[in-house]
Amino acid sequence: MVGQLLMKILCVIDALVSGGAQRQLCLLACGLRAKGHEVILFVAHPQYNHFREELDACGIPVRTVERKRKTGFSLKVLLAIRRLMAQCDAVISFQMNANIYAVIARLLLPAWRGRTICGERTGILRYKTHTSKVCAWLTGYFSTITVTNSHAFAVHLRGLPGLSRKIAVIWNGYRHVTIGGVASGGASSEPPRLLVVGRKAAPKNGARLLHALQLVQLDHGWMPTLSWVGRAEMDAASVQMQREMRVLLSRDALLASRCRFLGEMKEVTEMYLTHDALVLPSLYEGLPNVVCEAMLAGCPVIASDVCDNRLLLGDDERGLLCNPLSPQSIADAIVRLRAMTPEAMREMTTRARHFAESELSQNRMVNAYEALLTH
Repeated sequence: MVGQLLMKILCVIDALVSGGAQRQLCLLACGLRAKGHEVILFVAHPQYNHFREELDACGIPVRTVERKRKTGFSLKVLLAIRRLMAQCDAVISFQMNANIYAVIARLLLPAWRGRTICGERTGILRYKTHTSKVCAWLTGYFSTITVTNSHAFAVHLRGLPGLSRKIAVIWNGYRHVTIGGVASGGASSEPPRLLVVGRKAAPKNGARLLHALQLVQLDHGWMPTLSWVGRAEMDAASVQMQREMRVLLSRDALLASRCRFLGEMKEVTEMYLTHDALVLPSLYEGLPNVVCEAMLAGCPVIASDVCDNRLLLGDDERGLLCNPLSPQSIADAIVRLRAMTPEAMREMTTRARHFAESELSQNRMVNAYEALLTH
């Protein structure tokens, strides 16, 4: 590639589980490799391989080290990252643990002149603990630049001491997918088929969503079907939410018959094409992968009015927004979706796809990161 500065780039992440950050780092790595850069991916926990086939297909080697302890800080991991970093021109890390390793490894290489880009992928507008806030500040301060995938979180990070000019926003990027959602608006005689793609975790707001389905039945005499794709998280708040969901399902036979919990899936594109809408009533998000993917697939979206979701969907221009703290608001959005005419539905999904193709392409994301690496 004449005239282009080609680099050797190390990407670092905690583990290749089925998360949004992992998906985005793999897409970024594959995109950088396609542009001629040499890319190596380091994972701290080798037992997870959710995106390994995709990385292998792109010719990206995955490096790791065996570690005795499965949790906590690992000196072996740090030294392995430091060794690889010394051989590379730049480092891109995603998520807190990987960012900490990357920054410490950089400090242990005082003569190294490469760029360190730390990716903050959380959508929480305040940290749960003082320690996590300090860690975010330290990684931001000692990295070349910190990239967040949401404008809402960037505002928060810029408020930390010394970080006002060290924060960049790069939205997620995606490959184009086949268009062809099945939504038919008011022409359908059946209740809509709703899809949730995401972990069964407290921020995903599952109990309020089930309550919203009950309200639709109570107020309108019909209940949507719901397919939920995603693994169950086991932290205390998520277990409590799952317990609340089980109680609702055990007390309402109709609700139980309408819900399917499908667990983790490697490929979900087909699900967007066989459901009438994606619903994501999360309490917070960064930039939700599933909303962006649904927009590209021509699948209508109902999402909570938090963080950057309004920038994605507009004022109900490219999808419908709801208040995640109000089951009635979620229910009202579902009812509004079903009441839409086929023409209105088609116009909304067309606007959503055009927006996503323009603002959320893999190439746009890769070019933005490449600009940070080479300028």
